[in-house]
Amino acid sequence: MNTGFLRIAIAVCVSVIGLVPVGAQQSPERAPETFRSSVDLVTIQPSVRDSRGRVLRGLSPADFEVHDNGQLRRIVELRSDLRSPSSSFA
Repeated sequence: MNTGFLRIAIAVCVSVIGLVPVGAQQSPERAPETFRSSVDLVTIQPSVRDSRGRVLRGLSPADFEVHDNGQLRRIVELRSDLRSPSSSFA
C-alpha cells in the first residue's frame, strides 16, 4: 500500500472523528432545580428600653416602623406580655 495514501486515509479518519460533537456522546444535562418560598406573616419580638435600661411598656403600632427591602410594611398586631415586653407581628 502506498504510504501517501495511508497518510491521507489516516488524516481523513482523524478529521471525521474530530467533527463528532463531544456532547452527542454524553447524556443531556438537567436544568438545576429551584426552590421558591414566601411568607405572609413574620413575627418580630422587639425589646424597647429607655436610656437607663428600663423596659418601655404601653407602646402602640404607631410607635414602630417595619421596612422590608426599603418598603414600609403594615403591623398587623402588637401585644405585650410579661415574658417579652413587646411582641410585634408585621
